[in-house]
Amino acid sequence: MFPNDTITHGQEYCGQIDLIISSGDQHTVLGVAMQQENNSSDTTVECGNTAIARNYATNYSHVPMNYQCEDNIELTKTGNDCAFVIINYSTNLSSNYATTTYNPSTVISSSTDIQLYGSFSAGEIIISFLLLCLILLTLIKLLVSALSNITTKKTYLQYGGGDVEIRKDL
Repeated sequence: MFPNDTITHGQEYCGQIDLIISSGDQHTVLGVAMQQENNSSDTTVECGNTAIARNYATNYSHVPMNYQCEDNIELTKTGNDCAFVIINYSTNLSSNYATTTYNPSTVISSSTDIQLYGSFSAGEIIISFLLLCLILLTLIKLLVSALSNITTKKTYLQYGGGDVEIRKDL
């Protein structure tokens, strides 16, 4: 995902701090991730006086970036809880770094090279189909039972030419 010259800085910081994470003239920040212990504090990664990433809550998922920084990378944290911060950076100032995980040299040569996530196995599909059939049969049985219990108060007399209604009020 990252170039070979990437430096990963990961450390837990507790209490209020204003630390220089890396010093130098040129940096390319490639990614930042933060996790805080509580919601009572803020953690900010800065390039000089410019905020690169700010965490107001308990989780700040890893965000790939390609931020050109020509100043110190600093971490400013408020509150008395702890925060774990991971910063991926390079000591070179380059805009050629890709921020995606795509690898164009990957070739799919067979069906075993493809991995599906969140798919169903054959057994799960069969069980789901059987459960669907049971539910449908139960609903059909319920509908037939409801329709067969409907009774009318009309009496019919049958003969060869059709049905004739016999009314009781006559």
